[in-house]
Amino acid sequence: MEKTVRLIFSGELLPGREPGEVKAGLPALMKIPPEQVEKLFAGRPVVIKRGLPESKLAGYRALLEKAGLAVRVEDEMPVPDLSLEPIVAPQPVEPPAEPAPQTSVPQAEEMACPKCGCKQPKRTLCRECGVDMPRYTAAQATAKTEAAAPSPYAATAASTLSRGFSAAQEDLPPVFAFNLDGRLNRVRYLVYGVVMQAVMAIAAFIMIGSLLTSLFGGGGFPIFLTLVFLALMLVMLFVGIRFSVLRLHDMGYTGWLVLLLFVPLIGGFVGLWFLIWPGSKEENQYGLPNPPNSGVHYAILIGGFVLILGIFGLMVRKMVTYQSEMLQMQRSTPYGQGMPPGYPPGGFEQPGSLGQPLPKRR
Repeated sequence: MEKTVRLIFSGELLPGREPGEVKAGLPALMKIPPEQVEKLFAGRPVVIKRGLPESKLAGYRALLEKAGLAVRVEDEMPVPDLSLEPIVAPQPVEPPAEPAPQTSVPQAEEMACPKCGCKQPKRTLCRECGVDMPRYTAAQATAKTEAAAPSPYAATAASTLSRGFSAAQEDLPPVFAFNLDGRLNRVRYLVYGVVMQAVMAIAAFIMIGSLLTSLFGGGGFPIFLTLVFLALMLVMLFVGIRFSVLRLHDMGYTGWLVLLLFVPLIGGFVGLWFLIWPGSKEENQYGLPNPPNSGVHYAILIGGFVLILGIFGLMVRKMVTYQSEMLQMQRSTPYGQGMPPGYPPGGFEQPGSLGQPLPKRR
């Protein structure tokens, strides 16, 4: 009968192999669920292959070493209950004719397992729980001293996270640009929109004030100011469309869906969708997600809302003031005397004497 062996893994990796890389490939290699991979690295020996013929040992060992596992090979000994646990090291066979070595073993050679407390002859593997006792004892001794030291894995994770934030910061699209690359999350989309509305509100306030002054103050029509206002509206339209495209990218959709904003009855619901639908938290085909929002964004958002409400309040107040002044002037001044020059454009008709028709307008 061909001799069989067993392969034991104690958590050691081959030089140059990273734990994360090895753990990622073990589920497919050993056909085990991912949650059982961590049990292989629990610090205790685990039998990963039993009853392996020596003729197949080289192939199995090469496959495991390729995966990065450092395994040791032990000759298999028959176990009465055929169980895989606990792992018991082979006992030396004492010749029956020489019983003296067994009686000469002093009591001091016994040891207690640091994990389960089982007393047994001095050995490497516990015969009850299978833990590697010297390594377990050394790990307990160094655990307290290493607890305060920063973990290299934590430092690596922090470095990776920092690189991720740096990459996301670099990938953040600029506010003013002619390209449509990048992503824009909900908060930044709302902040940029409020800033745009505040700029348009200020421009509208200036424009309405100039129009009222020209109409009721006798000045000329502000042609240059009107052209500037129209140009500003076109710029804000392009910027708003660009922000909407970037918002679609953040949700993982193509930017062509921005055309739905111009469809009657549907555009309002699409704009509401942009404000409430969250973007993907992972990298997608349009780039990395935006960095975390800061308190500055929320401060700008609140300040923008307050500014817009204040400007619209001033606009309404100014229009009401002009209207009340005109009504008071019409009541107090008969037939347009004292009215602003050129108001109304055709002038007022003077009434004739009683019973006589009014003269015709020239």
